[in-house]
Amino acid sequence: KELRSLRLQYPKVFKDSWSPIIVLEADEKRGLPHCHYGGLPLLGENETYPVCKVCKNPLPLLVQMDLSYLPAVLQKNFGSEGLFQLFYCREEGCITQHSDPYDPPNLIYLCRVLKERKLSPAKENDVQAIPQHQIVDWFQEPDGPSDEMLEEALGQPLEKIFSGDLGEDCYRFAFPYGTDKWGGDPGWVQGDETIDYIPQCPDCKDRLQVNFV
Repeated sequence: KELRSLRLQYPKVFKDSWSPIIVLEADEKRGLPHCHYGGLPLLGENETYPVCKVCKNPLPLLVQMDLSYLPAVLQKNFGSEGLFQLFYCREEGCITQHSDPYDPPNLIYLCRVLKERKLSPAKENDVQAIPQHQIVDWFQEPDGPSDEMLEEALGQPLEKIFSGDLGEDCYRFAFPYGTDKWGGDPGWVQGDETIDYIPQCPDCKDRLQVNFV
């Protein structure tokens, strides 16, 4: 009851996330077309396969999502047209040397929305693909920041907000929701869990929202 009240009172602090429901096989007939983890991507007409800018090896596909199959709420951030794709180099040297969040973008990864009309699947010999996991549906889950960020956003310790009849664990949530998800809050592996750490949009200066984790 207290959590529901807080979610209504602070809609910018508490958010919903959507986790994909997957099947461990490459069968688009059972799932959402062109929506999967791993596998082979669709490429633009006459496009060469993307490569890592460091090691020059082909970039494995991590996720591909036809944006028209996102939940309607997420389409407000992503849009509803195009093919979201995230490629990421799996070479140990690249990950070790270029995984800092302040590294230049698109160095060992490629994140894009492909909007070309003519698309064709990549060939199996283009890349050593990650086994494909087909997305078949979505599971909605409430989400919020970590306890430290939550206290900072609300301006007071959580134990002063929630009743302690059940002990201190009654106000400790497992936020942010720790799984693959779209929307919700990130889990800052850098350890800088403060509100000020959340990046700002270079244009409007608002704090950026999490789209995909």
